[in-house]
Amino acid sequence: METTRLSTKGQVVLPKTVRTALKLTAGTEFNVEQSDGAVLLRPVRLLKSTRVSDVVAASGYRGRRKTLAEQNAAIKTRTRGRK
Repeated sequence: METTRLSTKGQVVLPKTVRTALKLTAGTEFNVEQSDGAVLLRPVRLLKSTRVSDVVAASGYRGRRKTLAEQNAAIKTRTRGRK
């Protein structure tokens, strides 16, 4: 276990081994939690951008591609009568 020190400005330096292991870089934002006398820092991880084609490909659908009109008609059919 490594130790670090709180500066007079309230800053904490994370040891290099921790930064390297977690791939933390300058500017990384953290969520800070206080629990039972402890402080927990969790890096805020943003989701990678995703293309629609990646999501559709992951759905497992293998039929012919539907036109926008066909998609809208299917949505209208499925939502008819819902409030």
